[in-house]
Amino acid sequence: MIIEVFFEMIFSEIEVPELFYQFRLLGTVASLALFAIVIMAIRRLYCRFKYTYELPLCDKMLIFLIPIGSLIVVDSLFRITLGHLTQRGVILWATMSVCIILTLNIGVFSYYIRLAERFELKKSNELYEQHIGYMEARYKEHSELLEALRNLKHDTKHELLSIRTYAKNKEFSRIVDIVDVYLSFDKVHTDKSIQSGNLVMDEVINYWKGICDLYKIDFSFNLKVPYNMSMDGRDMIHILGNAIENAIEATKPLPIEERKISLLITYSRAIMKIIISNSYDGIIIKNSNGEILTKKKNKSDHGRGLNAILCYVEKYDGTVEVSTTDKVFTLKILLYKKSIE
Repeated sequence: MIIEVFFEMIFSEIEVPELFYQFRLLGTVASLALFAIVIMAIRRLYCRFKYTYELPLCDKMLIFLIPIGSLIVVDSLFRITLGHLTQRGVILWATMSVCIILTLNIGVFSYYIRLAERFELKKSNELYEQHIGYMEARYKEHSELLEALRNLKHDTKHELLSIRTYAKNKEFSRIVDIVDVYLSFDKVHTDKSIQSGNLVMDEVINYWKGICDLYKIDFSFNLKVPYNMSMDGRDMIHILGNAIENAIEATKPLPIEERKISLLITYSRAIMKIIISNSYDGIIIKNSNGEILTKKKNKSDHGRGLNAILCYVEKYDGTVEVSTTDKVFTLKILLYKKSIE
């Protein structure tokens, strides 16, 4: 209608009364041709959009009534402008136009509210689907972990039975062979270079030194411990093992020339001090409680070392202090126990 009115206005400027109908027919044909071109262009532009959502009947009626009401309002404006109406007709058409515009505005606003509700519902559904996907992934991860734990428990039971049998028969070399398989001693070279006098300390630190050599980590140490201490040897294995393993995991990703770990252990007056420092990338991830989290993707299998250390330190009324300076991570542990010497 807008296109036809445009051509009508152009040809009406040509004051040739006897050719009025010919000009009007020409304007109609030209407007239809231009209208067809516009429709083809719009169809080509929007043909890639595919809609699967079916609009409710009330929304379809509203969309259909918007152009109809607009045409009536435009027609009434032309009638009033061209002076083809009486005063009563002008009031009638103006009132009808106002009512149509008001109705269309209310309808469009209501339609907008319904669209906003559908958008919120769609957004909520997407978030819900993401949450379901996350929960499914977590469930699968936990299921795999539980299955691995069941297998480990089953295998460990038989291995412990074998160790018990070899121990009763004093076949200690066979026991060592079984333990070496679990500790991957076939890949780790231990040269027994650490000999502080404490057999437990020496064995543990020699093992982890071999791991450091495997990953080309510069491992320096200073041990001042007696042969006999009041601390349980198994507790020392857990504390040192978790601390050194965490240091190795933090240092491994760095370039070879930057991989460094230093260890200081002293024991004096029934107080043991352990200080382990390692280089790292300078990035530390913490949760809302300020606890340090692992950066590995499989968080269910990693990130427990520091918590395990805290559990053993509490047994000795000790303290744990963590500090970072210039890409160096330092862990200080103090253990208190009366000496049995």
